[in-house]
Amino acid sequence: MRRLRYLFLSAVVVALAVTRLPAQDVYPNEFANNAVAATDTSQLVSFGFSALSVTLVNDGANEVFFSLSPTATTASFKLLTGESWSGPIPSAAKGVALVCSAGETATIRVGAWR
Repeated sequence: MRRLRYLFLSAVVVALAVTRLPAQDVYPNEFANNAVAATDTSQLVSFGFSALSVTLVNDGANEVFFSLSPTATTASFKLLTGESWSGPIPSAAKGVALVCSAGETATIRVGAWR
């Protein structure tokens, strides 16, 4: 029984040590938590590398529309205030395009990983 408890505690210690690694060691190619000011003019947020997935968080007071193509419109995917979206992105995508409705702005946190 003691040996089993020792093995369990050893596994817990190893698991804690692994989870405490710095983020740059786990995700060496990240573009994370970059705050972007979205306006009523579509803008493309480029990652600088071919990302496999992206996360968007709308921290702004207004809804924002996003697209994985070079241009976003108000007919694109909608992200309401306080909402987030994560998903894979096509290899051809150069980044994520953001836009708000006329006269509105929003702050969006963007993260991308490969």
